[in-house]
Amino acid sequence: MNKLGMNDDLQWEKIRSMLRYIFRNTNIKIMVCANVEYTEEEKVTILKQFHNSKPGGHLGVNKIIKRIQKQFRWKGMKHHVKNYVRNCTSCQVNKISNRHVKQPIAITSTSSKPFEKIFLDIVGPLPTTQRWLSAFKHFKELNIEFDCLLIVVEFFFSLPGSNAAVERVFSLMNSTWTKSRNKLDISTVETSLIIKTSFDNMSCCQFYESILANKTLLQKLHSSAKYQTT
Repeated sequence: MNKLGMNDDLQWEKIRSMLRYIFRNTNIKIMVCANVEYTEEEKVTILKQFHNSKPGGHLGVNKIIKRIQKQFRWKGMKHHVKNYVRNCTSCQVNKISNRHVKQPIAITSTSSKPFEKIFLDIVGPLPTTQRWLSAFKHFKELNIEFDCLLIVVEFFFSLPGSNAAVERVFSLMNSTWTKSRNKLDISTVETSLIIKTSFDNMSCCQFYESILANKTLLQKLHSSAKYQTT
């Protein structure tokens, strides 16, 4: 059993008393050794275990030193840890350097009028995707008859374009809205469809009745519908 020294976290007096009690009626002797010398191969094995392994996680120099000092200690250990971590191929390839490179200041002319200089950030070409086009393809694959599908599609895809209307509905952050905000789910969308497009769905009748009783929220919905038609 290796005794690590003065900086270890073990309570050696309690450990010694415990060992004496456990082996009090035996001939077993336990020797606690200090200043254990490790070979270079053993040092490399320790560094690999604390840095390259999954529990090690390729941590930095300071964290590796603190973890190793809890179990092992040898002369020049900090220097060995620094060299090992700095020469780790995985760390050099994958880890981001914290060194900030200062760019030279470029002197440019000052614009004398608006839109005299225009800067554009161009991104692309970007890969195409069928994500939004395939959102409703399961209706066709499963042969589901849905007569009002066009109404639903138009309703959903028209919401981002009507910012003022959406703001009217979702800016109602008062006591009336607090009572109904927890109900903002699919039923809310269905209720809005009933009010605005006469979309027939009996599954949300109960919530529809609660909306009719809420005059403030109902006024917001009608105001949004009026805004979209004007």
